[in-house]
Amino acid sequence: MTGRRTIAAALALAAGLLPPAVAAAEAPLRDHPAPQVAIADGDDRGPVDLRRTSLVQDGDQLVWRVLTAHPWTAADLRAGAGRRICLSTHRRDGDEASRLCIGWSGHRLRARATAIGASGRPSGWTASSARVRRVDGRTIEVRGPVAELGRRLGTVRWSVTSQWVGGDACPAVGHCRDRAPDRGTASYETRRPLVVGCTPSGPDSVRQGPAVKQVALTFDDGPWQLTSQFLDRLRHYDVPATFFMIGRQVAAEAPLLRRMVREGHALGNHTWSHADVAGGNAGQLTSTSDAIRHATGVSPCVFRPPGGATSATLAAQARSLGMVDVLWSIDTDDWRGPPSTATIVARALAAGPGGIVLMHDGGGPRGNTLAALPQIISGLRARGYRLVTVPQLLGLSQRFGYQRVRG
Repeated sequence: MTGRRTIAAALALAAGLLPPAVAAAEAPLRDHPAPQVAIADGDDRGPVDLRRTSLVQDGDQLVWRVLTAHPWTAADLRAGAGRRICLSTHRRDGDEASRLCIGWSGHRLRARATAIGASGRPSGWTASSARVRRVDGRTIEVRGPVAELGRRLGTVRWSVTSQWVGGDACPAVGHCRDRAPDRGTASYETRRPLVVGCTPSGPDSVRQGPAVKQVALTFDDGPWQLTSQFLDRLRHYDVPATFFMIGRQVAAEAPLLRRMVREGHALGNHTWSHADVAGGNAGQLTSTSDAIRHATGVSPCVFRPPGGATSATLAAQARSLGMVDVLWSIDTDDWRGPPSTATIVARALAAGPGGIVLMHDGGGPRGNTLAALPQIISGLRARGYRLVTVPQLLGLSQRFGYQRVRG
């Protein structure tokens, strides 16, 4: 995963989205990657003869669509009967690297995936997390993580095959087989998706998310001296978090904020000067959002009032500025004392489904909080929790920018 600079900078700067210093560094691309379409010649005789297929990136998802020549029934794609439609990725030399196949199983369409070994044979089929949807009588849409469908960011070499067995016209495997493109492979450029904002929804103010097995770790009062070490630890454990930042501290740490964006963390507004804004103070909120946007191109969609001092007036004001007022369900009290690492861990592990855990990366000595992170992460995961950002926990619709990936 390497840098993507020149094109991203030109587009963002031309659009007036970022100052030159940021645009020259690591600004997200603002254009949506265009779909790539592959056409089959339509010489096959089976019900799932291919007509057109396409790939397009949508945020962190890759969307694969297939249009067949004729309408088909569930029986025409019954798994295990030699009837399927498959998306393959290919290595530089053209050899197949992976395969994801759609078939009808039970009462719905499902996808299975496998890597393809050097021998050209599947290494072992597993159920795919990709969602399969029948759009109409001739169209299937498959949506899944770029890492699963495309295998990697950057150039994806791909092809699609369909196979059908049955009847006099197609008595054996290989008799009714179609491919798109007819020869060689198509190429599609996937890009690194970066969340650049989201759309508030639901209540103006929240203390926790839906009661599902997810927890959001949040950190207040940065950026600070130890913030980079918090990021190192979160990256080591592959955990996204939400950082509620004080606006006047942002400009000096702009590269650190851009790192947060690259590594999948959410940026939140914590007022300009850690002021009590319970009665409302648009200036404290807008100046902080402006500072974060100036540094990164990201518009915060979550806000946390210092000390949790909120009101209906403040929550409505935050919503009018495009943000949800976010409190917490678990306070580790790491701002007091601070407490011991063991105490911070115990309090964080009291989080339940939809929990929002309050911690601090700034505003004082935070070494015990940093030391507690590995045990908090492993403990929550051992209890079956997935760790997510606050916007993810709340199900907020996210907006993406894209960066080119070299190689």
